[in-house]
Amino acid sequence: MLLANLLRAAGIDSPLPVFQDFRWPLQEGLPVHEPLEEAREGLKAFIAGASRRGWAPRRLLMFGQDDTLDRVLSLEAGHCPLFDLPAWQAPSLSELSASADAKRALLSQLLDLGEAWRDPAVEVPDER
Repeated sequence: MLLANLLRAAGIDSPLPVFQDFRWPLQEGLPVHEPLEEAREGLKAFIAGASRRGWAPRRLLMFGQDDTLDRVLSLEAGHCPLFDLPAWQAPSLSELSASADAKRALLSQLLDLGEAWRDPAVEVPDER
């Protein structure tokens, strides 16, 4: 519900995404030679599979921080080079649900995100 409220506050009129669990490696015990590169390739294949079913990502929204995912995605200055998409990162949903101050601090970023969502030519300032 928090994610729906955040999107609504940003003025994003879009159905909530259907969440699918992605774990890497796909099967325990498979040999891994280049973990980072193989994880990137696996994630790209996962997204490509969803794209073939009609899902077309336009922007990466990331809530929270995870060291492993940070290395895989390599976000830089509001951009995700792995998918060649604009990227936006905010505090974790659990942090936002527990802190009114965190939600207030996020409001201006949400408004920028909403504007960029409606007009893909608009860039969202990277404030993290």
